[in-house]
Amino acid sequence: MTTENIKQPNQLIEEAKSALLREFDQSIAWYTRNIEQRGRWARGLRVLMISFGGMSAIIPTLSQIKICDKFFISPLWTSVFIALTATVFAFEKYYGHSDAWMRFTLAKLELERVKEKFLLTWINFTLTNTTPDVIKMSVDELIRVSTEKHLIINKETLAWTKAFKSGLASSNSTIVAPKP
Repeated sequence: MTTENIKQPNQLIEEAKSALLREFDQSIAWYTRNIEQRGRWARGLRVLMISFGGMSAIIPTLSQIKICDKFFISPLWTSVFIALTATVFAFEKYYGHSDAWMRFTLAKLELERVKEKFLLTWINFTLTNTTPDVIKMSVDELIRVSTEKHLIINKETLAWTKAFKSGLASSNSTIVAPKP
């Protein structure tokens, strides 16, 4: 191996920094996409729950109002709208769009904070000369920030797992009849 093929420490560190920043950008982009999707689902399901719940509350009153001889609203529609409300609620509980929306937003904000702090800290390394101490500090900072990034994503994933298991347990407890 010739000396031209051996990369200098500064070049290796710069490549590692670029790779880490790409990972940050990919993670932030993933959360951004999924925040929008989960937010739309969460808001849409809430609107349906409120609408169906409101309809189930107003139908008994409307059924008492006689508009004309041929038009009649059966009070049984209340049961239909209550069932629709419960179905949409169960759907939200099972898929956890609202929880995911909040978790994804917090994870994205935290990733952006860590990335910004890293870039500001990195300025100190680029303004100083490349002594072995500065090189070691640069590598240590890359390792620290990379670890912090993975911890943020891991924390969000663990929260998702916990919420999903809780939703399953809740669904199972309502579906399975209690034993006598």
